[in-house]
Amino acid sequence: MNPKLGTILHSEATAWSVLAVSIVITAMAWFVSNTFLERDAEERFNAAVQRARHNISERMTAYQEILRAGAGLVDSSEHVTRGEWKAFVEALQIDRTYPGIQGLGYAVMVPPARKAALEASVRGEGFPDFAIWPAGRRDPYSAIVYLEPFDWRNRRAFGYDMFSEPVRREAMERARDTGQIAMSARVILVQETGRDVQMGTLLYMPIYRGGQRPATVAGRRAALEAFVYSPFRIGDLMRGILGLGLPQLHFELYDGAPGDDALMYRFEALMERNNGSLPARTRHRPRFTADIPIDVAGRRWTARFTSSTHFEEAVSSAQPALIAAGGLLADLLLFATLFSVSRSRRILACERERFHAAVEAAPVAMLMVDAEGRIVLANENAEQLFGYAREALIGRKIDMLIPDDARERHAAFVRGFMTECGARRMGAGRDIFGRRKDGTNVAVEIGLGSVETDAGRFVIAAITDITERKAFEAERARAEETIRDMAFHDSMTQLPNRRLLSDRMRQAMAAARRTRRHGALLFIDLDNFKSLNDSLGHDMGDKLLVEVARRLEECVRYGDTVARLGGDEFVVMLTGLSEEVAEATAQARQVGRKILDALNEPYRLDAHVHRSSPSIGATLFMDDREDMDAILKRADAAMYQVKASGRNALRFFDADG
Repeated sequence: MNPKLGTILHSEATAWSVLAVSIVITAMAWFVSNTFLERDAEERFNAAVQRARHNISERMTAYQEILRAGAGLVDSSEHVTRGEWKAFVEALQIDRTYPGIQGLGYAVMVPPARKAALEASVRGEGFPDFAIWPAGRRDPYSAIVYLEPFDWRNRRAFGYDMFSEPVRREAMERARDTGQIAMSARVILVQETGRDVQMGTLLYMPIYRGGQRPATVAGRRAALEAFVYSPFRIGDLMRGILGLGLPQLHFELYDGAPGDDALMYRFEALMERNNGSLPARTRHRPRFTADIPIDVAGRRWTARFTSSTHFEEAVSSAQPALIAAGGLLADLLLFATLFSVSRSRRILACERERFHAAVEAAPVAMLMVDAEGRIVLANENAEQLFGYAREALIGRKIDMLIPDDARERHAAFVRGFMTECGARRMGAGRDIFGRRKDGTNVAVEIGLGSVETDAGRFVIAAITDITERKAFEAERARAEETIRDMAFHDSMTQLPNRRLLSDRMRQAMAAARRTRRHGALLFIDLDNFKSLNDSLGHDMGDKLLVEVARRLEECVRYGDTVARLGGDEFVVMLTGLSEEVAEATAQARQVGRKILDALNEPYRLDAHVHRSSPSIGATLFMDDREDMDAILKRADAAMYQVKASGRNALRFFDADG
């Protein structure tokens, strides 16, 4: 070597120059790593915010479905009794399936002339102190007559005139005029006591006489009869929706735009300050903030999410610092090779130890698998999940933990993963199962990552047992299906109610116009039904109605509709009749006579034999531009013509009587 060149290479100036260049490279690596981590932290914050927003919107939509189911019960009954309302709410199991709802209530509108009669009627049900309150003369009144569960807190609202209070009245008038569910502004519920006071809100759904929403605002105001409603304590509501879903975020909920006078609820991460009061703000300045609008039943909430120190510590990483320290260490290795080798070995051992400790402390099952599919590492949670001792897992093929019918799919996925490594979930969009030692399958969720070492590439799998979550989702789906069914079917006979009949009539009228085939509507009223209730009791009357529904369904074709409007009134809708009026009339008359014969047969009601007869009014329809109410009125008028001429007969509508 040229002595002069050797002198330059081993000079202090060269060493310091190399060190300076190395430090610049290290700083660039630190900057890139820190930028990536900042972006990752922001994405994690946004994901948590969107999950919370979705949960709130989804749950508030579910609560509105509960109100619609309650309206369906009211539509299908002449007069909903206290016992029916209680049984209906208990069947929904809202406390367990939809935590956070305060109750489901029924409030009637009361003209001043009916106030005394209503109070006397409720007192006669066993509530001698019932009165509409607050006192004072108003027109009209409203009165909460049913509110379940009827616990000590909800009893405080019994008889309350919500229409007398401006905030509640605004929401009730909005619901009345639009015919849609409306939410109130923030308010203190009358259920509150002096302890644990929370802000509240209420959802209202209007009920109109006849079960149909009038076409005009004036008509809706005149026909308003009652409200199905639900009160919510905001603190209980948010805890029921979010649970522990925001362990590391601060959360504030505002009624409208953010401001202290609009605050409804505040949650501070990892602290129990979520009762709706106004805790002192911390001096922490959050790195991330998001204001998310949430529209609920005609009202806009603003949800403000901010990152807490706990969240920022969790998303922070020592990686940029390690890069800087490692780079500086590598730079110093130019000066102290032996020291750097020793330090590198200690760091490697420490990293390995920390890695094993992290795997062992993970709250889910962790497995590390080599390129040949053999398990090289397992933690205690993996032992508990699959039922194998750790020694029985190490060195064995991962196939032992995979059901037979999923092994080929799993092998193909792993091959693709090893080609394009990167953190991802396994099997997105389909169910994944693991196989336990006892041969049973367990539903799991799997997250995959990879690590590259001198010994090759390894796959790290984080496996979560989701059996309980799947069971809860299935139970929730069943509950929602029950609610949808109750909204469109009569609870006693399981026949379609007025709401579902209206929908099917629209479809039938459109089909009749398209095919030029007539449809027919038969309006059926049981003769002397009241005398059966008076003599044998309502239980026998209910059994008769169930049997009538069964016989009616046996008299019609598949695709025709049998519906109960309420009381002892039924409707049969026939479709696909002849294009000719005379022939369609004859076809409908044939079905009507079949119904007359069926309903004149004796009924065995427990130990009693009862005879009954129907009065049937009929009319044809074809044009979907015709008003559905007009068709019902024609059939109803024909039925009353039968009543007037002696009952127990079928008659088609005749405008001349």
